[in-house]
Order: sequence, then structure tokens, then C-alpha cells
Amino acid sequence: MIMLHSAYSDDYDISWQMQEAPTQYNIFLFLSSGELVYWVDGEEVLLQKDDVLFIPQGAQRNGKAIDYHHRYVAHFRYEAADEVIPLLQQKKHRKIRVHHAAYLKQRFAQLNQQWMSKLPYYEAACHGILMEMLSMYNREADTDWVSSKQLSIAEQVREYILKHYRSTIRMSDLSALTGRTPNYISTVFKHITGQSPIAFQQAVRIGEAREMLLNTERSVGDIAEYLGYHDPFYFHRVFKKLTGMSPTDFAKEYQT
Repeated sequence: MIMLHSAYSDDYDISWQMQEAPTQYNIFLFLSSGELVYWVDGEEVLLQKDDVLFIPQGAQRNGKAIDYHHRYVAHFRYEAADEVIPLLQQKKHRKIRVHHAAYLKQRFAQLNQQWMSKLPYYEAACHGILMEMLSMYNREADTDWVSSKQLSIAEQVREYILKHYRSTIRMSDLSALTGRTPNYISTVFKHITGQSPIAFQQAVRIGEAREMLLNTERSVGDIAEYLGYHDPFYFHRVFKKLTGMSPTDFAKEYQT
């Protein structure tokens, strides 16, 4: 099973470096900006924006910054039982470039939020989020056999949603964009990213809502309207489904 030890995110400047040492836990790292380099068991691993790196427990690692960067990190133990993640069982470091970076960033932020809050049932919530991200990581690694055309369609859809997430997006819009049927688009996008186009849009919207609640003075109603939720009750329902709490409770809990 998965046993989370810690989760955090931070900014690092050009002076960051670490001496070689064995990893006490498995490390799951997502670089959201900048550039750095690790050496894992003597092998150089260059990390750039939107790269994900898995380092197995016991591997020798050291590293240094190449540029200012921001990263999200989870340290955990993994004992294969009912929860089988093939790439973790290989006990070999692996870097991939993710196609759903915005969603992964949102999920990592949610993991950190749950871990730091220590609210009731936070351990179960953290376990679920980490399992989802690791499953997505394994799925991304499996896309070696997915056609370049399918990857291109998924990327087209992802970029369109990120650009128009505040607007109403219909499957007919995505069909016109890609020249494919709505059913084909939904199947391909979910196969590659793990979620439907509409679920991805909701995740991006709620991720933006979280940032606005923490960093602006706008009311919940204004934020809902800005993000395209003309029904505030529906916004509350979606926000609670994805974060585990209402927008008002979230703002009270995390605003400084």
C-alpha cells in the first residue's frame, strides 16, 4: 500500500544544491517551472517545466539548480499488495513529460492542502490523491504505444480548454476543433489523461477558484461568475466535490 510521509512545494533559486545521499523514501516530484538537474545512481537527469520524476527508495541522488524553479514533492513508502503500480515495482527512476500539467499541479496543491491541514480523514484524502497522481504517471508512461495522432488530439483539446475554460465548452466545439466525433474525442482524451474533457475543465476552473480565494479580495459569488458558473449553488457543489470543503470554508481555513 501507499504510505505518505510528507508533501510540500517550494521555490528554489539558482544557489540550490544537495549533496549525494540515499533516499529514505520514494520521491514523486513535479517541476512546475524552471530547470534543475539530478544525478540518480550516477545517471544525469535534466528536469524542465512539466517534467515528473520518480526516484525509488534507496537510490543515491544529488542535484543542483540550473535556474530559479518551483517544484511539488511527495515522499512515500510503497508496499505492493492490492495497489499495483507497475512503474513503482520496477524500483528504477523514471522521468516523463506530462500532458496534463495544469491538472497535476492542481492535484498536488490539493495534496499539500490536505497534508498541511490535518483535518479529519486527511490521511484517507491524501492517499486517494496520491494514488490518482501515481496512476496518471503510470498511464502517461504507457503512452509510448499511443499513436502520435491521438496524443495530438488530446493536446489540442487540452490547450483549447486551458484557453477557454471560463466559457461553456460543448463536445460539439471540440469536435469542430479536431474533426473527430465527440465520442472519439472523449474516449481518447480520457484514455490519455484519465478524465473526460468536461471533468478536466472543472478541475482547471476549481484550481483557479482556489488561487483567487487565497490571493484576491473577490467574493465567492464574483469568483463563481468570473469562472463561468452562473449558478452559485452549482459552483459550491463542484468546489466541494473536488476539494472536500465549501469555498467559504476553504477561504476561512487557508487565508492568512
